Amino acid sequence: MTLWQQLERLSPTPTAGDRGAMARFHGLRVLVALALAVLTYVLFPSAPAVEVPLYEVGAVATENVIAPFAYTVKKPTDQLEREREELARTAEPVFDYRPAALDSAQRALAALDQAIARAAPTSRTSPEIVAAVQQAAAGVGVELRSEEAAYLAAPRRREAMTRAVGRELQRRLQAGVAARGALDSLQGEILVRRAASDTTVPVAGILTFADYLARARASNPDPQSEIADAVYTKLLGAFFRPTLVENSAATAAARETLRRSVDENLHEVQAREKIIGANEVVGRAEHEKLRALQQQLQRRGSGGVLVGRVVGSVLFNFMLI
Repeated sequence: MTLWQQLERLSPTPTAGDRGAMARFHGLRVLVALALAVLTYVLFPSAPAVEVPLYEVGAVATENVIAPFAYTVKKPTDQLEREREELARTAEPVFDYRPAALDSAQRALAALDQAIARAAPTSRTSPEIVAAVQQAAAGVGVELRSEEAAYLAAPRRREAMTRAVGRELQRRLQAGVAARGALDSLQGEILVRRAASDTTVPVAGILTFADYLARARASNPDPQSEIADAVYTKLLGAFFRPTLVENSAATAAARETLRRSVDENLHEVQAREKIIGANEVVGRAEHEKLRALQQQLQRRGSGGVLVGRVVGSVLFNFMLI
């Protein structure tokens, strides 16, 4: 008979009651051990230690730091807003070409010519005719002094004057003229929209009201007369209509598109990418990546990683107990 068989004969066979008592006994031990493991963790919780060092700019790293997962480094809010505004300022202001403004100017000039023609049908000049010419001109928005009204009362001079003004309106406004002060704060280029086509034009190449007057005055039909010069300049200004008008909504939309195109991320780190190597000098980019990694680890630690850490600590304590 073997030793094992002898031991079996000497050992009493446990009854069902003995087995139940043993199960309760060991179950109670397991529960006590588990309770002690939980109590140990509560009394001495595992510190949420940062898993990566945070080196300052200019420091020398003492170890390799490898990204455990992919993450992005966001730009600071002030930097992001600054970059957005700088890019938005590069948007070309949008100006619409409005041919209807030229048509309106030509109709108003024709209305003045017809009104004066009715008020002074002949070349004779009298105080009554001069007053009638002034009243007729005022009816279309042109205020004339008495000597200016007397000048336009002569049919030949009036016809020559209105033809010269009409030619300049056609030539200048058709090319595109901006209103007074519309380009004062602009530099670089603007986008001019004509029907379905867009053209980029230097700001210096766009005529303004002052340019329009300066160029048009060279075509004065009666340059020897000071009164004629005054009448010509007054009519050029009275019937001017800007044909290039800024489209504020389109300009704002273009700037907003540029703002949204700015990347919000400062760095993109791939999983297993080396952030800094041992004995390497930490630069600004490496510092930003390390700081962002710490923040990512802290955020992840508040979820599933924290639960895993707690469960692992309790199980470790339980195994020891």
